[in-house]
Amino acid sequence: MGPLPQALAEIGANPAVRLAVAAECERRQRSGEAARDAAAKVFAESPRVLGQILNSEAASPRHRIEAAREIRATAQSGAERTGDTAERVIINIDLGADQKLVFDKQVAPLTIEQAKESLDANG
Repeated sequence: MGPLPQALAEIGANPAVRLAVAAECERRQRSGEAARDAAAKVFAESPRVLGQILNSEAASPRHRIEAAREIRATAQSGAERTGDTAERVIINIDLGADQKLVFDKQVAPLTIEQAKESLDANG
């Protein structure tokens, strides 16, 4: 339900909290994170709008075809990386005298259980 209005007013009256919130807002704007979040919210509406264009008899055939292409691309955008695909990390350390250490490892995301165990071990 969120904080009560009185609690929210007390939090807002705290100068340190206000400064921290302002600094975070500025950081998000400068880094472009705020713009990416805003674009993601607008993008979430795209399939509905494209579906309306695709199903509209009043839309030109060209627009309907373009809408279908965009819907297909959006539907497949998560398919580029499957759960089986993992990233590789390669570390090359030159020790000199023609000696090198090479670490070539496949890095897979942690499972939920592994993440919980890691948090429990560190916390």
